[in-house]
Amino acid sequence: MFIKKILEYSYNYAEYLVSDGKNNLICVCSSVPFPNEKEPKIGMPINSIIAFNYNDINIFKLSKEKDKKFLIKKLFKKPLSYKIRGKVLNCENFIIEVYGFKISLENELTNGLDKNIKTGDFIEFIVDRLDCTVDF
Repeated sequence: MFIKKILEYSYNYAEYLVSDGKNNLICVCSSVPFPNEKEPKIGMPINSIIAFNYNDINIFKLSKEKDKKFLIKKLFKKPLSYKIRGKVLNCENFIIEVYGFKISLENELTNGLDKNIKTGDFIEFIVDRLDCTVDF
């Protein structure tokens, strides 16, 4: 995961177009400026992507084989929101994989995942935005 394009940048807020090499999504980064006065640059690696939501994320386990495919769909009712469908990589750390992206749900799931959801299951949810941290 890396910064493909810097969409917006100020000294306390940034928006990046993040890529896995084939797919793209927009992430917010509030950890700017970086230490030692470094600034974000195209090609910098993304360390993590974190799902951010103003309410509880409603997660749906998918049981039909035809639905078990990755999805990142931009929603236009909120400028940074996405519908996401991915595979659970780690139930304990709440990490899902969508294409080449690894997204953490840890900040939103204070009570953990539903006990019926296991590593390897496909889930679907909507997030208000995705936040990211940069390796610098």
